[in-house]
Amino acid sequence: DKVGSVKISAAELRACLRSGAGRTFEIKDENRKPVVGNDKQRAELTLRFAKEGELDIEQQEGDEEAIAAAGRRAKLEVVVESARHLPKMDMMGTCDAFCVVRYSGEERKSSVKKNTYSPDWGEQLDFEVEGGGEVGEMTVEVYDYDMVGSNDKVGSVKISAAELRACLRSGAGRTFEIKDENRKPVVGNDKQRAELTLRFAKEGELDIEQQEGDEEAIAAAGRRAKLEVVVESARHLPKMDMMGTCDAFCVVRYSGEERKSSVKKNTYSPDWGEQLDFEVEGGGEVGEMTVEVYDYDMVGSNDKVGSVK
Repeated sequence: DKVGSVKISAAELRACLRSGAGRTFEIKDENRKPVVGNDKQRAELTLRFAKEGELDIEQQEGDEEAIAAAGRRAKLEVVVESARHLPKMDMMGTCDAFCVVRYSGEERKSSVKKNTYSPDWGEQLDFEVEGGGEVGEMTVEVYDYDMVGSNDKVGSVKISAAELRACLRSGAGRTFEIKDENRKPVVGNDKQRAELTLRFAKEGELDIEQQEGDEEAIAAAGRRAKLEVVVESARHLPKMDMMGTCDAFCVVRYSGEERKSSVKKNTYSPDWGEQLDFEVEGGGEVGEMTVEVYDYDMVGSNDKVGSVK
């Protein structure tokens, strides 16, 4: 099986022969992308050259430019700023979160922030890339660290090449929704959508100019829709309190999230007229919804009247 190869231009070979010193080259695959080793570092090959007899190794016109182009590198900087509204992942705690950033076959990890739903990292993770090369897709996965057994995946953020180019041009941070394996928003312990804030920068030459189709791709990725539920009223509720009637409120559950109405005190026929909104994927399919009606109790747990599915 072929691991990869090193291609050495005539200009580079002449320079190596003149210096007599060893040089380390990156091993690249068939697509000229760096081969990544078992330790997630770039694979390297070190060679040294010498000659016997007459061989023209003098610098030729254009050699400097050719060597500079071959050795030109750029750096893509990813700053993992923070996450908010993470879900409860541990039986005896909250969430011990860390991030894994995957780009161009490599990965970088943040530190672990213990026992928090709102970790702040502010950590820069760097990827060395081809100078002048194109920007590709990136995935950032959020995990809950477990001392024993495997880490639990909270969710991930997928960033298209078009979005990454736009972020690099702006230089500003951006907040992304964390999504599960089904690309549905992860809902945190506080019933809000989990979010991850990232910031991007570059060093060296990297093609971040807007390309044809970028605007449409970004618009499609960011398109959202809103499902509005108006809880109008209830009638003919049962007696739920020993000393009164019913203190009713509703809980609307949809796509893993929930919204609550206000409590209407001491009535069998509450009127709410309250709008509860759910933000959903634009163009996505409609799912099932459950609306539960409860009787509010100041002391102890609320009593469930019933539900509508």
